[in-house]
Amino acid sequence: MRPPWWQDFPPVEVAVECSGTRHRLRWDAGVLGAPDHADPEGERVLAAIGGARCACIDFLDRWARLADDLRVLTLASRGPGDQVGPSDEYEQLKQAFTSGGMPGAARAFPRRLPRRRAPQPGARHLFRSVAPASTASYSSSVAFTTGGPRRELDSLPGADYLEILSLDADLWVRLVETVLGTWAERVDDGDTAVQRARAALVAALYGRVTASLRDWTGDESLNVSVDMIDPNASPALVRTSDGLHAQLPFRWLSDVWARQWAVVLGRFSLCQIEGTDDKRRVLTINQDLKDIRPVTVSIAASSS
Repeated sequence: MRPPWWQDFPPVEVAVECSGTRHRLRWDAGVLGAPDHADPEGERVLAAIGGARCACIDFLDRWARLADDLRVLTLASRGPGDQVGPSDEYEQLKQAFTSGGMPGAARAFPRRLPRRRAPQPGARHLFRSVAPASTASYSSSVAFTTGGPRRELDSLPGADYLEILSLDADLWVRLVETVLGTWAERVDDGDTAVQRARAALVAALYGRVTASLRDWTGDESLNVSVDMIDPNASPALVRTSDGLHAQLPFRWLSDVWARQWAVVLGRFSLCQIEGTDDKRRVLTINQDLKDIRPVTVSIAASSS
C-alpha cells in the first residue's frame, strides 16, 4: 500500500494573534488545525448568526479554499534555480490591497519576506520571480508561457494568499505540498476534475521537471520536453536530438520533487517504488541514461 502523501513531512506550528491573545495553528498529517479552539465548527455557526469571527478560524477557512488551488503552484518556486520573491507580483498585490484599504493588509506585508530554513523543498522565498517572456512546449500540445508579472493577478484570490503569507514561510511550503498531494490522489483515483485541470497539472510538472533536469545536468539552457503519463505507466528519461524527454506521472511531484529526491547520489529519480516507515526506494537513472536501478533513501537522514 502506498504511504499517504503527507508522510515524512514534519509538523509545522505557528503562532497568530487571535481574540486578543496568541493562539497556535498546526499543520500535521496533511491537515491544518487550530488546537486552541475546541469547536471550530461551532464558532463558525456563531459567527454566521452575528457573532464575532476569530483569526484562527479565518485562517482555517482560507487554507481550505487554497488546498487544491493550482494557482499556488504557479506562484511557488519550481526549484533551486528558479529564484523567487520579492517579485513584481508580490509588490503589485501589496499595492493593490494596501491602497484598497484591505483590513490586515499591513500585517500581511512584512518589511522583509520571511526566509525559509534550509533544507526545504522548493525555493528560498515565497513567490516566483518573473522570467523574460519565453515559451516552452510539453505534452498535450499545450503552450506554457512565462510572461509579464500580471499573468495571473486578475484571477488571484488575493486576500487568501496574503493572509497565508503573513504566517511563517514554512506554512507556505506545506500549502504547496498539500496542493501537490491533493491532486496526485485525484489523478490516481481518476477524478473527473483532472481532465479539466490537465493543462495546469502538466504545466506544474513540466516546470519542476525542467528545473530539476537542468540542475542535474548543469545545463541551464537544456531543452526539456515532458509527458505526464498515467499513474500506472512506466516512467522514462530518454535523450532526444536536442535535449531530454521525460515521461513521468504527476505523482512524481509529491513523491519525489517535494521531498528533495529529484537527484539522489548524482542520479535522477524517476519515481518512488516502495517504502517503510524509515526508508523509501526510488528508481533512478544515471547521466548516460543507460543504468537504471533503485536507491534506498533513509527518511531520518533526509530529514536531518
